[in-house]
Amino acid sequence: MKSSVSLSAHQKLCVAVAALALGSTAVWESTTTAAGASTASAMDSSPSTSTARSWSFEDEPTGRTPRGFTVAAGRWELVPDHTGSGGGTALGQFESSPNAVFNVALIEDASYRNVDISVRLRAVAGEVDQGGGIVWRAQDARNSYIARYNPLEDSLRVYSVKDGRRRTIAGASLRVDHEAWHTLRVKMVGDHIECLLDGEKHLDARDTTFTAAGRIGLWTKADAVTHFDNLEVGVPGRSLDAEAIGAAAGTTASTTEDGIVRVTWARSDVPVRVDGMSFPVAAGLTSWAAFAPTATESMVMGDTVVFQDEVSAAMDAAFAHGLDITALHNHFFYDEPRVYFMHIGGHGDAVELAHGVKAIWDAIRGVRSKLDKPANSFPGSPPISGLIPVGGIRDGMVW
Repeated sequence: MKSSVSLSAHQKLCVAVAALALGSTAVWESTTTAAGASTASAMDSSPSTSTARSWSFEDEPTGRTPRGFTVAAGRWELVPDHTGSGGGTALGQFESSPNAVFNVALIEDASYRNVDISVRLRAVAGEVDQGGGIVWRAQDARNSYIARYNPLEDSLRVYSVKDGRRRTIAGASLRVDHEAWHTLRVKMVGDHIECLLDGEKHLDARDTTFTAAGRIGLWTKADAVTHFDNLEVGVPGRSLDAEAIGAAAGTTASTTEDGIVRVTWARSDVPVRVDGMSFPVAAGLTSWAAFAPTATESMVMGDTVVFQDEVSAAMDAAFAHGLDITALHNHFFYDEPRVYFMHIGGHGDAVELAHGVKAIWDAIRGVRSKLDKPANSFPGSPPISGLIPVGGIRDGMVW
């Protein structure tokens, strides 16, 4: 991830000092990261990216392609089918295409990145190929993911198709009734793919060929005549991997009842006094970051305890990892050394965000490894007479 903010170390120090000079709770508002902005435009531009939808085909006339579907290859028509538990209408693929042809029908206005998609299907005929499946994250008919059930091979497979070339991601052998209706279901969150048939999970894999949102649709190959019904899609409920997040952050993570993953760092490395009294770490000297799943990715928010000479290093690390700095302020009066709190935020992959949090905390540790006690002035600052031409300084006045 790259940040849209680029400041030198000296500039960041100047900004921090200027912000703090405005008052004890001065806030510095940062520019949103480029990664966050691009994510919003790519993932959230279509209302359907976070909307559950279904297609049962019962209210449309037979003998035609259903409304909202674009046929990229094959002959897709609604037909009567009373063999299942549906309402008697199914979407069928009837073209006897050459062996290498993928018959694809895409839904025009449904774009999803993370999906939980299912369809009922029945293999009707086919000598070269049978069965069919689901298409998702389709950039076009030649670039997408496919999950397909093939009764001729007694197999279930997941593919990526890039520029028309199919690559197997995962596969499993299975034995089911070839003439019955079956429910094929795919769940994909980030790079994690799960594939189920009739409620039983057969495939669990990861792939990053397609990371952006894309259209969904249906698929057969060659001469496979297949009926489809009850196509349903939604955004899956997401949970975060606390162990992976903790490892990336260099600590142990905890998970709340509502699925928020949290990491902390108690700043016991520097003794703090407030109004002359020793201030306990538990009273407010703990850095933390909390991770939450969103519809398409993850977000992080947190508060990092920093001393004055740690601010520049902490900002460098945050910006280098695409994180936002949303505030820099203090909580206490008459504290020694002065304690400040740097608010962070960001959107993206949870593990990558956790790497960013670790980078910030490691940068702070790096400063403290060189100097146990926080500095109370800028390092190597020359006298003001060395910066600007002055006649002298008397009683605090420059002349």
